Amino acid sequence: MKVYLIVTQISHDIRTFVLKKCVYPMTSPEEKLQKLKYNTNFSPCEVHDDDEIFRNGIFVFNITKILNDIESNVLNPVLIDLDVKQWKNEHSLSANINEEHLKQCDISKPIIIAEISPQRYNCIDGNHRLYKAYLENVQYIKAYKLSSPHHINYITDISVYKSYIDYWNSKLED
Repeated sequence: MKVYLIVTQISHDIRTFVLKKCVYPMTSPEEKLQKLKYNTNFSPCEVHDDDEIFRNGIFVFNITKILNDIESNVLNPVLIDLDVKQWKNEHSLSANINEEHLKQCDISKPIIIAEISPQRYNCIDGNHRLYKAYLENVQYIKAYKLSSPHHINYITDISVYKSYIDYWNSKLED
């Protein structure tokens, strides 16, 4: 069972919240964050020449496949209103911004944030849109919020998959 809480900020202790207007799905008290288990049948997500991929450290995700699966309702992530200024305060927005591409960005198109470590989300698609929204003082931008079980299937390499599981599980031991 998922519980939806109104929050602005999540401290290191998942049960500490500050009230705000954004709605974020959180783990309920009875749902403890779980260690991931290796799926011996895991098959890396294929990458075609024209696919957009996102590298987050050693982790590589197939963004094109994620977007196609969202559009075809194979993947049904939560769609949230992401507080742009709050995100900027907690994450870096200006790294690798192409000013020419920025002009063409459609900030009405949802970005994708993914749970890279327990309760820690990174933008894996839409960094330019997010930055443009910030520059234009837009308060909220739509974002697809992918939890670990959702985005792990879009990892493009078996060794990266294994490294991701080890990384995730090590964060639960901290």
